[in-house]
Amino acid sequence: MTWVKRVLVKTHRRIRPWFFEQDGGWYVQCRYGARVIAADGTNNAVFVKSLDEVAAVLDAFLNAAAAGELDAAITEWQSVGLHSNPGLPKLQQMPDVQCSIIAALNDQARQTFKECRVVITQGVQALGDVDATIATGTTV
Repeated sequence: MTWVKRVLVKTHRRIRPWFFEQDGGWYVQCRYGARVIAADGTNNAVFVKSLDEVAAVLDAFLNAAAAGELDAAITEWQSVGLHSNPGLPKLQQMPDVQCSIIAALNDQARQTFKECRVVITQGVQALGDVDATIATGTTV
């Protein structure tokens, strides 16, 4: 069995600014992670005339978050999830026939380890004779 050594690699991450210049002024967006949320429920940005006013809007977002005023917008975004992006296809429910076949194959693989790929971590390997368990197809 071959083990892969994990190595920490430092990379540069692109940080998106919360504000940008457009239409003769500056738009400031409220973000939750990488996603823009509608702080007031409808608009996704606040428009200000000068760059000096951007800091005041960011302070207002900070105070609103500390006071819990953005909780509703964040909860709404989380409940909508990935479906909020109109460019993504809508998820469809798989037919029950395919689900039952997949469930049966998953059960067979989990119980016998046959016709599947088994990946074992070092921690599981340290628990005991995993190679014999895989060879006999019996689970503990």
